[in-house]
Amino acid sequence: MANYMDKKELIKLSILPVIILAIHLFSSITKLYKIYPWIDVPMHFLGGFVLAISSLYFIDLCRKKGYIKFHKSLFFLIIISLVSLGVVLWELGEFTVDITLNMNTQDGLHDTMTDVFISLIGGIAAYFIFKKYFCR
Repeated sequence: MANYMDKKELIKLSILPVIILAIHLFSSITKLYKIYPWIDVPMHFLGGFVLAISSLYFIDLCRKKGYIKFHKSLFFLIIISLVSLGVVLWELGEFTVDITLNMNTQDGLHDTMTDVFISLIGGIAAYFIFKKYFCR
């Protein structure tokens, strides 16, 4: 058997982020964010949560296949770094959409920083809930 990730592993890795993205797109298209502005907070929490789960799974797969090696005490730093990267790229994407399409997905610095903070809280929560399954 080859040492690369098979289709089942890639599907497991991407299924949760795709579901969250689909919920986000549905909420955007149906204007749920405008009707119920509070939905933004749980969506960012879930986004960070799912990023952490996918990152845990990805790093665990890479470790098992021998692609990477590190001490398990670094797991938290690596996972939170990956969640942070995903969150920053998401917020940069929103900023780019606002500028290029003249939209208003970000309501200023306070909104963006709150989004980042809530997403990181979601990522940290997922790490502590699921670390026992991946950090062996």
